[in-house]
Amino acid sequence: MEDYGDIVDIFEKVLPADPPDDFTRSVMGKISRREKNFTSVLIGGIISEIIVGKVNRGTCVLQFVMVGVFYLILSVILRLGFDRLPETVSLSDELNVQFYFAFLFAVTFILLGIAFLKSGAAIVRIAESIIMLYVAVLLANVIVFPVSVPLPRLIFMIFIIMGVMVGLFLELTVRRYREILEYGTD
Repeated sequence: MEDYGDIVDIFEKVLPADPPDDFTRSVMGKISRREKNFTSVLIGGIISEIIVGKVNRGTCVLQFVMVGVFYLILSVILRLGFDRLPETVSLSDELNVQFYFAFLFAVTFILLGIAFLKSGAAIVRIAESIIMLYVAVLLANVIVFPVSVPLPRLIFMIFIIMGVMVGLFLELTVRRYREILEYGTD
């Protein structure tokens, strides 16, 4: 302790500082914001930000482009998979059309993302209509597809349910963005 005597003397001579009146509130506010960000990362980032956070034009662009890229990858996988089937395997028309649906969804969602980038306010109503059409096509698939193709229905239903959930989350994002535009905060 004798080696640190000079340092101890310096600390003893320092005058105590009084914290500002809002010090506790300021620190606690930072902690709660930090927990929200940690929760956002933990739960899945985009989903939790849609539910509890602010949605802006960038969020819409990101989500629509991500969904579009997913469907683009899916369409490539479907096309490559169908092309590699032996000649003796015949696919029903309903199964063949799934590639076209996936590719159409990919192009549509990527273009919507780009449209949000260029004109966020003008594209909101178009996006809502396209999302509803997307969900309607998925639900129509439930009626038409399983009847004619003997596939495991559980797997098919999981894909359809997840697609409908994606549509609902996109709709929630667009709705939140429209509300923000109405208040003029984008």
